[in-house]
Amino acid sequence: MMIESLKRYWWVLVLRGICGIIFGVIAFAYRASEIALGFKLRWELRGEWFLILMGLISIVFAALLLWNPVAGAAVLIWLTAWYATVFGVLAIIFGIRLRGLRGTPAPL
Repeated sequence: MMIESLKRYWWVLVLRGICGIIFGVIAFAYRASEIALGFKLRWELRGEWFLILMGLISIVFAALLLWNPVAGAAVLIWLTAWYATVFGVLAIIFGIRLRGLRGTPAPL
């Protein structure tokens, strides 16, 4: 019964895989652009290394989950909690440092 459902709806699994790949590439590109932005802000902002560090932590987090997905699934809640805590603290510090930046506002 289950095999027949899988045979009939095989395209759902293919679509899920394609969506996973697309979202993974978007997430990686977003974090890589965060690192690039940190390097670009190097001359205009003190403490830009927080932005670079936030991007690197995100990439390391993803690499840990890809390296050992079984263990990653078992401790995913703990990894996510630590990631969110560290990322949140770095984002707060970076936001406070951005407050000191004066100049023209960024276009929307």
